[in-house]
Amino acid sequence: MKKYICVATMIFLLLGCTNRVDEGPEVIAELAEKIPAGLELNRGNRNCELFDVAIEEDQLVINVWNNAAQGHDCPDDWLATVDTRSYFVDGPRWQPIDHIISVDDNLNLILDSASMLEGDPVIREIPEGSGITMLLAATVELGPARRIANSFDIELDDSGDVPLDLRQAIFDQLYDDASYEITEVDRVFNTFWVYKAGNPVYVMSDGECEYAMKYFTSSENQLLTNEEIIFDLNSLFEEMPQGFRYEVRQFSEDVYVLNLDGLQHVLTDEFGNSYDRLWCGDSEAPYTVLN
Repeated sequence: MKKYICVATMIFLLLGCTNRVDEGPEVIAELAEKIPAGLELNRGNRNCELFDVAIEEDQLVINVWNNAAQGHDCPDDWLATVDTRSYFVDGPRWQPIDHIISVDDNLNLILDSASMLEGDPVIREIPEGSGITMLLAATVELGPARRIANSFDIELDDSGDVPLDLRQAIFDQLYDDASYEITEVDRVFNTFWVYKAGNPVYVMSDGECEYAMKYFTSSENQLLTNEEIIFDLNSLFEEMPQGFRYEVRQFSEDVYVLNLDGLQHVLTDEFGNSYDRLWCGDSEAPYTVLN
């Protein structure tokens, strides 16, 4: 028996579903059957994300760029060339998850780079002339641009550009203010991810919902470069709020999570490690706590 979980904006129930019929457990089971035998695991893959700040329709937004389907793993020498006045660098980072698979609108699994690039996603060479490209993966809306600028005593002109001092203010607070807060992220791709039975899953609970680690990063703590350190992460936390709990779990069954509406609720810890919501409320998923 396998566990099928649907992810929606308001309700997260084990073996339940939202009012969208196409996110029900039957569809999740169908997608699970489409995963090719022997599909290479994502676990341990290295990647990165770059964040920039823009104004869109009077709203201040963060655009999230990553290296999906771009044929590189964010090499250190390239990361060193990224202008940190223009981009916030999240990485390098690694995936402690077995499969992360994109799903198209027809419920087909996207298993290769060519398929991921169908539909002409936005791709940008960063920096220009470097030959290294990044794909626009998500957008996070922060709020009215002028109101946010005023909160930093920064004046906006009519050009539509984000002033350097406002961009730096956002970058400076990106993790400090976001640690242990829940952010709603609008992702470009629908996602289907898999935790294989017997493999460690790094889970953060806020007392109401549980979040599974999707990435860990060395951008805030250079020690965090492998799963051995992540296994013992409890020994490093200093800012975890009361009521939060970090556990390393081992599920006795494969766990599948489907998100078809593009929205996901993301928690970031004090080191910049990223967790996606698994479920809220009581869950009956059989697991063992390893640490």
